[in-house]
Amino acid sequence: MLIRILLMFFSLTFYAPVHELGHWLAAQVYGVKVLDMGYSYVTTHEVFFSSGASLIMFKAAGLLITFYPALFAFAYLWRRGSTLWQLPYTWVLVAPIASRQDFIDIGMILGNLMFGEGLQFIASTAAVMLLVTYFYEVLTRELVISSSLLNR
Repeated sequence: MLIRILLMFFSLTFYAPVHELGHWLAAQVYGVKVLDMGYSYVTTHEVFFSSGASLIMFKAAGLLITFYPALFAFAYLWRRGSTLWQLPYTWVLVAPIASRQDFIDIGMILGNLMFGEGLQFIASTAAVMLLVTYFYEVLTRELVISSSLLNR
């Protein structure tokens, strides 16, 4: 149990740099100069982007590089019955929440802040639904284990 908690901690610790790596990779793909980069931020100047679509892709890259690989890793580990499925599942939960400001920025780029807030609401709602599913699964397993121990 302690090892799983430590793995979860390291998983969450490395989330922010990987998220920002997605932004950095998108900047490199579009040939945009990165002005500054830190543990949890990448700074560029919007003028360097050739189109609004490339700027939107830059903003979405952090979510894309963390959410979909984590979703595939979760599905793979879940189907195999591994107990390590919780590590990518935390990234699936954290990705929409950590991308809140990116969603707002996308709405501002499109000239419709409500669109960005809608993206943020949908992502946060999905994360809450995944969290409820996670707690249901954990609670169900604990109840099954507890009832099987009581029936001995």
